[in-house]
Amino acid sequence: MGVLAATLLCALVATTQEPSDPAALFARAEELACEGRHREARALYERLAERHSGTPEGKRAAQRTTPSALLGSCALVANGPPSKRVEIVLLGDGYELDHQRAFDKLAEDVPPLFERVEPFREYWSYLNFVRGVCLSAEAGVDGFGREYDTLLGGRTLSTDAGHVGLDGRSVHAVLDEIPGSDGLAIVLVKLGVSGTGGGGVAVIGGRDALTTVHEWGHAFADLGDEYSSH
Repeated sequence: MGVLAATLLCALVATTQEPSDPAALFARAEELACEGRHREARALYERLAERHSGTPEGKRAAQRTTPSALLGSCALVANGPPSKRVEIVLLGDGYELDHQRAFDKLAEDVPPLFERVEPFREYWSYLNFVRGVCLSAEAGVDGFGREYDTLLGGRTLSTDAGHVGLDGRSVHAVLDEIPGSDGLAIVLVKLGVSGTGGGGVAVIGGRDALTTVHEWGHAFADLGDEYSSH
């Protein structure tokens, strides 16, 4: 059997084995995204959007076929039911399709930070962590006359240090898509600098994990800065 024929046969078998119910198809696409099978997830969303365009799942699937889109949400740490825990959602901005694993690794490093640091260590059992599968069409941060197509609108703020910021409406639109969300997020911006926090959202530039808990204090508890040097 030729390579092309084998590929077509595999695609046909996969299609015939798919569930026909729109809700089940949507759930399967999210599972694929959480398993790191992002291209398969996108393809399934496309089929769902085409075949079930009049259903709520079909309309949601269509949103997930755009160049920058949320592909799903996955539990990282589940200490209890979402209704009785603080749900912290980890999101990424500027992570293209082939760089999703890089974001996954950064997201997986965040919960242990909280588990080691007081007062979060004392209240660890009250925290849940969820990872959003966030696809951006481009890797970049808006600013200095340049604009990029990213899921959460990462941009350079007009501070001396050029801190990274986000489009708040885009962030909360994504959070609204995640079951159990409390509207709280830590966002890792691939090409951002430093960090900011407020209104329930902590923004972390690059790979600067050390600022995560600091910015979360601003975001979650509305704490101010206090430095010994100034």
